[in-house]
Amino acid sequence: MFLRKLGPRVLAKYADCIIPMIHNADLETRSEAFQVLDKMQPSTLAKYADDIGQLLTDAYESVRKDAIRTLGKLEPRVLARYAQYIVPMLSDGSWCVRCAAVEALGKLEPRVLARYAQYIVQMLSDYAHRVRSTAVIALGNLEAHVLATYAQYIVPRLDDDFTDVRCTAVEALGKLEPRVLA
Repeated sequence: MFLRKLGPRVLAKYADCIIPMIHNADLETRSEAFQVLDKMQPSTLAKYADDIGQLLTDAYESVRKDAIRTLGKLEPRVLARYAQYIVPMLSDGSWCVRCAAVEALGKLEPRVLARYAQYIVQMLSDYAHRVRSTAVIALGNLEAHVLATYAQYIVPRLDDDFTDVRCTAVEALGKLEPRVLA
C-alpha cells in the first residue's frame, strides 16, 4: 500500500479513506490499514478512536491487537476514555492481545493508571512472560507512593524464569526507596 510511504500530515488528509479499511472483510487489507494508522499523529487518531474501539471485540486476534495498539498511541488523556474498554481485553485468549492491553493501559497518566493497577497486577501471573514483563513495566509507571502498595506483587517477579521479567522488576522496584522494600 503506497500510503505507508507518506508522512503523518499527508496521511491525515486520507484518514477518512483509511478508517473504513479497518472494517474490511479482508484481513490483509485491515492489517495494511492499521500499519498506515500507526504513522498518524495522535491528534488525527483521536478523531477516529470510536471506530477503532469498535474492533476491540473483533473475531480476529490480529485485529483486536492492532486496535488496542492503535488506541495506545492516543494522548494519555484521550486514551483514558477507552481504558474501561481495554480492561476486559486483559482476559483475552491471545497473549498478544493481553500484552497489547497491558501496554496501552501502562501509557495512561500515573493518576489514571492507578485506577487500573489492580487489573494489571493480575497479569503478573500470566503464563506468557511478555505479558508479565509488560505488566511490571506498566506498574513501574505509577507514582512511587502508589507503586509501593504493589511492590509485594512485583518482588516475586525477581525470581521469574525469564530474564526480561526479572530485569523489568528490578527497574520498577528501583524507583522505590530501599526502606519501602525492607
